[in-house]
Amino acid sequence: MPWGSFVIEWIHILLGIFWFGSALYANLILAPAMMQVGPGTRRELFTAMAGRAPFIMVWAGYLTVTAGFFRGTVFGRIQSVEVLFGTRYGVVWLIAFAVGVFLALWSHLVLARSARAMVMAPAAASGASVAVRPSPIPRIVEMAGFFVLFTLMIVLKFS
Repeated sequence: MPWGSFVIEWIHILLGIFWFGSALYANLILAPAMMQVGPGTRRELFTAMAGRAPFIMVWAGYLTVTAGFFRGTVFGRIQSVEVLFGTRYGVVWLIAFAVGVFLALWSHLVLARSARAMVMAPAAASGASVAVRPSPIPRIVEMAGFFVLFTLMIVLKFS
């Protein structure tokens, strides 16, 4: 394996693990935990994380997709439009690339707003047992997208 291909695949896999792992942690552990604490604590925690975490997580997504693009084209099998649209590998790669771009943009444009809404959600009203919660749909879309993307990566590896 040439060094360029090795390095770009290593970067792609490392960043992909970080991106997917961060999404799993944020959606399955952090978000539910934040909704268990009061609004003041939520704001304080979000403010403490807001400087670095969103920047790193969003850029992990963009860089994963960029490395995947180079891994598939410059260092991979996608060397022509005929390969891209005329082979199973090319079509699966194109779908995976599109899903990756969608997830990176979704994370940057939609989930950031959803996180702010969660932080600003009021506490439970007197007599109510549960606080008003933001819609889980953005987080569900992200997790479903990662499931699709992960499956496509496995299909590509065995194509």
